[in-house]
Amino acid sequence: MQKGQELTVGPAGADITGTDNQAIQVAVDALWARGGGVVRLLPGTYDMIDAVHLRTGINLVGSGPDTILRKCAGYSIPMSIDADYAQLKVSVADAGGFAPGMGIAILDKNHASGWAVTTASITEIDGSTLHIDNYLVHDYSADAQGMAFNTFSLVSGIDVVGCTVVDLTAEGNRTENDLLNGCRGGGIYFQRAKQCTVRNCIVRGFNGDGISFQTTQDITVEDCEMFENSNFGIHPGTGSARSIIRNCHIHHNDQIGFFLCWRVQEGEFTDNVIEDNGVFGISVGHKDTDNLFVGNTIRRNGRD
Repeated sequence: MQKGQELTVGPAGADITGTDNQAIQVAVDALWARGGGVVRLLPGTYDMIDAVHLRTGINLVGSGPDTILRKCAGYSIPMSIDADYAQLKVSVADAGGFAPGMGIAILDKNHASGWAVTTASITEIDGSTLHIDNYLVHDYSADAQGMAFNTFSLVSGIDVVGCTVVDLTAEGNRTENDLLNGCRGGGIYFQRAKQCTVRNCIVRGFNGDGISFQTTQDITVEDCEMFENSNFGIHPGTGSARSIIRNCHIHHNDQIGFFLCWRVQEGEFTDNVIEDNGVFGISVGHKDTDNLFVGNTIRRNGRD
């Protein structure tokens, strides 16, 4: 990353004027093309119809709790015809609630969770057909309750290295949105990422996991608060190695506060307060080994 490169985004007095994900993405992509740098978000509420898609070497820095990324209201609609593996389109009964540039998730009742769900962004709408930027990962049947939802993470880092997310609030607007499962997203989400840090962020009210990272190496989450999310507060999973989670407050999430899932190894989880979650404070699963838990406070969870 070249030092000193910075672009500001905000409602006024910024390098890029705007309060939505498109304005933020313009700054991210411009700095990435120059080798990386800091995208600094001024105070304000940013209306999100898709994630901020991080790029390698990008530091997304807010102005504290007054920088809020807020998810738009949800929209879901049945598919009108089957959508097949590796297609880049899906046809729906009514595309009126979608827009180009919007995040989307596609599933049916047989492929409704985990890695079976496709997430993508809409590139074009042609009548009732949504063209997307990511290949469908399964065959989805209209007869099996195939659906398209505008569910997406608020900040997403996929195949990135050396990113940071600092000093902002991710507001999931869960009462107006459908669930996005934690393998495919979260309020803040990383997949196949390395050496990334989330610091001093609040993730609240997401219909899914607060913070999720899957198939990652050397992810650090520190001094963050995750609460009132409908699934897990934080979810390291799918072979994530050498994770560090420290000094976080994980509370009042509907399910498990701290959910380790499937080969999470060699992590250090220290000095977190995990309380008042609906089920367990901490859940450790399949081959989650060689992790260090020190100085955590775990109390008043539903089944502790």
